Amino acid sequence: MKPLHKLLNKPLLVASTLILSSTLIQTVQAAQFTSGATRDGGGILKLSGDIDTNDGNQLRSLLNFAQSNGIQIHTIELNSLGGSAYDGADLAVVVHEAGLKTRVLSDSTCASACFTVYAAGAEREYEKGARIGVHSIIDAAEGENHIAKAYTVDMLRFLDALGVPASILGKLAITEPQFMTWLTDEDLRLMTSYTSPANHANENYVEEVAPQVQPEAPARSAISSKDLERSRQLNDEAIKLLRNYEAAIPIELLFEANELNPYDVEILGNLGYALFLNHNYEDARDVLALALRIKPDRGSSWHNLGLAVAFLGDTDWATECFVNYYKHSSRKKLAQDQLSIWINESEGSPEALTQAAKNAYQILGL
Repeated sequence: MKPLHKLLNKPLLVASTLILSSTLIQTVQAAQFTSGATRDGGGILKLSGDIDTNDGNQLRSLLNFAQSNGIQIHTIELNSLGGSAYDGADLAVVVHEAGLKTRVLSDSTCASACFTVYAAGAEREYEKGARIGVHSIIDAAEGENHIAKAYTVDMLRFLDALGVPASILGKLAITEPQFMTWLTDEDLRLMTSYTSPANHANENYVEEVAPQVQPEAPARSAISSKDLERSRQLNDEAIKLLRNYEAAIPIELLFEANELNPYDVEILGNLGYALFLNHNYEDARDVLALALRIKPDRGSSWHNLGLAVAFLGDTDWATECFVNYYKHSSRKKLAQDQLSIWINESEGSPEALTQAAKNAYQILGL
């Protein structure tokens, strides 16, 4: 049998996203990476959409840029129906080599080629309600021919090297490409506990495959002047729309700007605010936390982060944010007035927002 990298050189060989479930969107969307941070400043990345060409290099670049900004990425969150098996293997190699933790949230799906990325995590996590699925490989042009079947066998060895339990490998092997087997609670429990291959002959398989699946073109190591200029243009366009309280269009512009210039504090701050206006409070929280990890004296980001976590019901974190918002504000009277508004005009506002504003007012001695 040909080794994995030989089979992966066939560009039409992809993990099918055709699944018999009306709850899943089957339109193709390019993978999107979003950078964020936790409250303690640890870095996280979020991957959503279909896995496709150069996604592995995009992840390499983001890890490099994070390191140059003093940020240690520890987790990648996944939400993808799959895509290219070749590029899924490359992403898995990057995750494996970087020692990242993989996570699937309660409202997310990770299936097909995405499962390979999930399996590569140094630790694997999932939330109740997460959907993780497997199936065998299909050649997009010719169906499940003998080459695709051979690839499935080779992919099983790759996954074994990543420590996927044999019982789950068996489910992948017998599930035809046009179907999907969703992992059970017991399967997911096993996925979070197994870390070593069942067949020790496969122990070095990931390392053997790695140089073969990596794209020939190197990953970006620096942001070009052209990308920097374009990211600024997109940011400026988004700001004009945000001032009119439009959120949907600026989000797309800011995601594009963020992709070009991932750790620009102003772009991150504006993206976080746009996400908040669009009621995407969790992503807003993570993006704004990253902006403050890079520039902790940015008062506007403390303001917006406080709003995001208050709408998520986190009074303690919102209090910390509002205290810092006032401390770092260049217009103290305006900041104090804003706190007063949140306290006195609380009708229709989250309880956490009102209470956090009261707490901050008291802590600041206003």
